[in-house]
Amino acid sequence: IAKQLLEKMPEIIKDDDNNKRTALHFASTLGFLHSVQMLLKYDTSTAYFQDKSGSVSIHLSAQFGRINIIKELLHCCPDLKDLVDRKHRNILHIAIEHQQLPVVRYILKEKKFMSLVNGRDKDGNTALHQATLNSNPYIANLLVRNKSIDVMAVNRKRLTALDIARSQSYQSTEDRKELVLATLLYFGSSHRRFSGRVSMEMLRCGVNQRLMSIEWYKDKANTLLVVATLVATVTFAAGFTLPGGYQSDGMPTFVRQQKFEEFLWWDTMAMVSSTVAVIVLVWD
Repeated sequence: IAKQLLEKMPEIIKDDDNNKRTALHFASTLGFLHSVQMLLKYDTSTAYFQDKSGSVSIHLSAQFGRINIIKELLHCCPDLKDLVDRKHRNILHIAIEHQQLPVVRYILKEKKFMSLVNGRDKDGNTALHQATLNSNPYIANLLVRNKSIDVMAVNRKRLTALDIARSQSYQSTEDRKELVLATLLYFGSSHRRFSGRVSMEMLRCGVNQRLMSIEWYKDKANTLLVVATLVATVTFAAGFTLPGGYQSDGMPTFVRQQKFEEFLWWDTMAMVSSTVAVIVLVWD
């Protein structure tokens, strides 16, 4: 149908919607390779059309992980790889921001994308800055292993990726943030300006982690102590306020019933267990 429409009305290939997106934008987003090939055959200029955010088709392909579309677009228009959107992000920035690990792998593997590795967006952030801001240890690991990466690159705020990782790690104890920091410290240590402070930084990171772990265990122990004390108190009281009350001779009303014996057994076990727990927690 699309082919017939293009044959009858070839001008519609340049028509766009309210977001200034053309048919090629949508085909690239959805991963329709045949449609992309057909549209490029009719008019390659649409590959350079920007939507409202300044994104061309290759940017959307990177955003949605369409490696086959990226390859096709570059086959027809090799210079698309250097285009940036209105935030001055290249396809590597976009792939990292949207957690498209396969696209990142593909870009880092191909020599033709070498110029993108240390490219900067409008805030001066490189791909490594972006991976750190996204707290993605897998992508950060891929980037720092790449020999072309400048681990000491600073953004407009004069911050390196390590500075951002350190700040995020101190503000949050999320595992992903800690892993990004550890990755930058470990793999970035080969850099001569970087290596002088790595051992102290790694030591401080480890100390902070141990201190946080100690505090976590203390909080858990205090919570368990309160719960165990409450259980011990309730079970102890239950031994004197037996269900059914007492007979005139002072014996419990349900003394000869099996369920009553089970109640006493479980109550005693609960009281003993909670008392032992309280003693252990207080002793420690």
